[in-house]
Amino acid sequence: MILLCHSVGNNVTMPYFLEKIAIQGNIGVDIFLFLSGLGLSYSLNKTTSNCQICNYRKGMISWYIKRYLRILLPYYILTIPYLIYKMQFSSMSLAQGLSSLLTFEYWEYGSGAWFISLIVILYAVAPLLYRILNNSKQKWIACYTICIFLMFICADTNPKPSVLNNIYLAFQRVPSFIVGMSIANNVKNNKSINALVFIPIVLYSLFSYIFPVCYTKWLIVLPLTLLLSLLLSIFNYLRIISAFFGMISLESYLTNIYLGDIFNHKSWIVFGTDLSYGHYIEYLSVLIAGIFIAFIFNEISEKLFRTTNLFFFYK
Repeated sequence: MILLCHSVGNNVTMPYFLEKIAIQGNIGVDIFLFLSGLGLSYSLNKTTSNCQICNYRKGMISWYIKRYLRILLPYYILTIPYLIYKMQFSSMSLAQGLSSLLTFEYWEYGSGAWFISLIVILYAVAPLLYRILNNSKQKWIACYTICIFLMFICADTNPKPSVLNNIYLAFQRVPSFIVGMSIANNVKNNKSINALVFIPIVLYSLFSYIFPVCYTKWLIVLPLTLLLSLLLSIFNYLRIISAFFGMISLESYLTNIYLGDIFNHKSWIVFGTDLSYGHYIEYLSVLIAGIFIAFIFNEISEKLFRTTNLFFFYK
């Protein structure tokens, strides 16, 4: 979905109705955030359970190290070569390059891998959110309260300074992450969810018409994910494809935006023939090369992860 959505940003020419469909692929980010919240709750549950017989602080430090290694290792091994290229052949300054390495580039400049900038912060606050959402008898009230708060503070009602606007655009996607964390315990324990908790979703859907400035696409993430899961359970070949892309999801996201930026600034005139028409060949090259490079770097990052794990925890 995300790769489909990025085709529009890479100027691929298509009929208006197809462009509108492609743009809707950005809900893939919300699904990814939903699954991230789900996965982090699983790992936090495991960590806190194990910490009943060990030091809680050491357990949480270990959790943070593993989580950040998982996301930052592939980020750095793909981003550093890209930044070297940008500073060598483009107008990127050293300050912006350092900002990108620190995952600050999106907040400051509105460019770069914005999803990484956001998820780094969400990882930091995930243990606190986990305690709020899982230690409360009224976790769904807590869940929806946080989501409503985010909806309205991130509502695009007035022009904002660029830095503040970047923050609002990213944090309006956080409700999907909150819902993922909220539902994790039910999924893990195979427990049903009272249908009454979905009444606020219906009300929020009505609010989206009253307050169209609020980002409400996260409302359909849960039913859409259930539908996709059903399709995966029926069609085996879809499971195989999704398993592959799931394995390289982070790396393919990074290679897609980096190669898309590089290829967009290249000449596509070969032997006097302009191959840039419609940007079809250009974006197809981004997809093919991006998936191949993502697979290679996923293998590298996995080996590095295992090595660093040995260094931090078994030395």
